[in-house]
Amino acid sequence: MSAKGPRVSKVQRDMLIQFLEQHPYLGRSCTEVSPRMTAARKKQLWQEIATLLNQQGPAVKSPQLWRNHWAKMVCGARKELARSTSERNATGGGRVGGVDGRVLDILERTGAVVTTPPEYYPVPDVPQPRRRQPRQLEEAVCRATAEYVRQGQCADARAVADRKFHHKMLEQNRRHHEAQMASQERLENQLCRLTEEVGRLRHVQQQRLDQERRANDCTQRLLQQLLEALAALKDIENPNTEDVAALRIREILLHKEKNGIDTKESPGRRVTWGSKGEVTRWHTVSPPRMLEFYYSTL
Repeated sequence: MSAKGPRVSKVQRDMLIQFLEQHPYLGRSCTEVSPRMTAARKKQLWQEIATLLNQQGPAVKSPQLWRNHWAKMVCGARKELARSTSERNATGGGRVGGVDGRVLDILERTGAVVTTPPEYYPVPDVPQPRRRQPRQLEEAVCRATAEYVRQGQCADARAVADRKFHHKMLEQNRRHHEAQMASQERLENQLCRLTEEVGRLRHVQQQRLDQERRANDCTQRLLQQLLEALAALKDIENPNTEDVAALRIREILLHKEKNGIDTKESPGRRVTWGSKGEVTRWHTVSPPRMLEFYYSTL
């Protein structure tokens, strides 16, 4: 906001002075004189009075420009004090009054030095140039005002730096939290995939177990059918079948004897063989017994 514009009215000036009379430490740039008047509190109060003054009009300024206007009022009051002090020493002038007096009263309430330093008093018996002395006082007041403004700007700069650092830390914490949430989500997705894979493996394993169980059941049924077939052969009295079984048993026994296999416990040892390899005695080995021995040698 530009500093140029309508001039500050008397009502606005009185409102500003009245507000600073209620909050005297607001006009000081040094916050150590009152721990309660922090930088944030000062900024809030300046924003509040700036809003009130802008609503009153005609002048419209930012909080910083109103602070600068107050600094100019302090500078003018100090100049008036210096002039009054010089006149009082020369002619016995009175105390500073009016608007400048109210400004100086506010400064005195905060502990600020509002009296003119002794080095600016006229030295007796030494003639002083009348034009040089006010110039020196004016320069001193300007330096004090510049220092006042500089300290206020430094405090504002520190407050801005603190806010930036705070926002930076908040941003870092937010990014760190987002990274943690993303990592947790990835881990949860991996866990879900692993759980699904384990479920599929268990399903495949269960299918294999079912296949093995069905194969075992089929084998049991085949064995049962074979045993039933063997039991059915007990009542069959077919010599041809007995001859075929006996010949097969003889071939197996001869093969075992040729290869050095013990056949003493074989059922075929109780069979009497003829000169041509035929079975001469059947009563010692029944057909089911020969078939059972035959299948056991396969």
